[in-house]
Amino acid sequence: MEEAIFLIQKMDCPTEEKLIRDRFKTTAGVESMHFNLMQRELTVRHRLGSTQALLKGLTGLGLDPVLKADSLDVSAAALQSNNAVEGFRIPILKWVLMGVSGVAAIGSEVLAWSSGADGS
Repeated sequence: MEEAIFLIQKMDCPTEEKLIRDRFKTTAGVESMHFNLMQRELTVRHRLGSTQALLKGLTGLGLDPVLKADSLDVSAAALQSNNAVEGFRIPILKWVLMGVSGVAAIGSEVLAWSSGADGS
């Protein structure tokens, strides 16, 4: 029995889970699927010769899967996993903007509290 783990950033609710289950319920060789919606991971236990059919099916649903781990080809999965993490890295500009907005929010709360004009 082989196992493949996919990172699917577009999978975050039971709707995507149902789409995936419906897509693979009649696929010969797919034994089970485990969904971790919080981590956006799909683990498929299968008896297929490769993960290409799984990748093609997920891509056909518009989910843009990334192979995170594959018991058939550990080296290829590790390489793709590292590239996937790089692709989802948050740019430094967004971190700076989040910091500035946090400081502004705290400043406005302090100002409202100290002036007694908190809107109530």
